[in-house]
Amino acid sequence: MSRKNISRNNPTKNVRPERRSIPWRYRLLTLVCGLLLVVGFFFAARQHFASFDFRVKNSRLKKKVEELEADKRRLMLAKEIALSHTEIKKAAKKIGLTDVPGNKTVVLPTNTSIQEKPRPEKSLAEKPKQASSASAKAEETKREAKKLESKAKKSQELKDKQDKNKTPQIVKK
Repeated sequence: MSRKNISRNNPTKNVRPERRSIPWRYRLLTLVCGLLLVVGFFFAARQHFASFDFRVKNSRLKKKVEELEADKRRLMLAKEIALSHTEIKKAAKKIGLTDVPGNKTVVLPTNTSIQEKPRPEKSLAEKPKQASSASAKAEETKREAKKLESKAKKSQELKDKQDKNKTPQIVKK
């Protein structure tokens, strides 16, 4: 039997086979699975780009931490240098202080201590007046500051006189 004979004998050439339609449940299931697949891809892509952003931000923060640690080390070093004895002596010389030998001691007289004298209490009628005038308080504080400065200058002059009168002692070891 040849092929030509089979096709001639079989008259089904023009006949269409009966097609069954796919049930709506299978169509719906296929559609839901396809949507889940697409949503999964979008979710994975979003996570991928979010992780990339986090990596970039993390590297920036690491650089900032390194810079801040370097600044901290630099500032600690500057602090240690500033608190060293030689730097303190240099700063004292810049503002006009002089180095006092270690064997000289200065004793302040007890009668020149800087203390405020107790003030007598004012009557109730005077207190509201004083509270209402802020300029009077400012002037009073200025006067007190001038008094304290003058007392400090006098005590400094006494110290200077005592230092000049004392002779340095020579200590032999």
